[in-house]
Amino acid sequence: SALGPFMFLLEGAFYKGVLFLVLGAFFAAVPRPGVYLLFYLLWMVAQVVSTGYYAYGPVTLLFAGVAVTSMEAALWLGGITRGGGRRRGAILWPSVAICLGEFVIVYWDLLLFRSLYRLHLPQWFLLLQSGTAALYAAGGAAVGLRMGYLLLPVRRPPLPEAGTAALPTPQPVA
Repeated sequence: SALGPFMFLLEGAFYKGVLFLVLGAFFAAVPRPGVYLLFYLLWMVAQVVSTGYYAYGPVTLLFAGVAVTSMEAALWLGGITRGGGRRRGAILWPSVAICLGEFVIVYWDLLLFRSLYRLHLPQWFLLLQSGTAALYAAGGAAVGLRMGYLLLPVRRPPLPEAGTAALPTPQPVA
């Protein structure tokens, strides 16, 4: 690509922005502790199913542990999962908290790459990549939270009671 190692400046808007748009709506709909852990586990299973590639080892567990812990802490600090309640319209502080959580995740990922593959990545590059990913995540999360809060009143019709027919019984024609 023309941007070379700075491709993340363009790519992050689509990858992180869209991912956290969906996650923001999910966080608004299910504001419970463990929601990011559930997402992360489903994401790992989807990767295995879609690619057929299973290469999870100690480094993956180390990264996943830090990623899940930091984002769950950020969701709690932002007030999304604290107390299980929704603060309708709360978008700014949850987005800032998600921004900080994503910064920690991307920075940790880059530190692991730098350490394990003996790459020379200068500190300014780590901060630039972590910062842009965090800003794209915050923007996507803000839009996703707003969308999720707007969709909360939309409810599906109630499910039928246990033991009753799901569809009305046809009546004989007279």
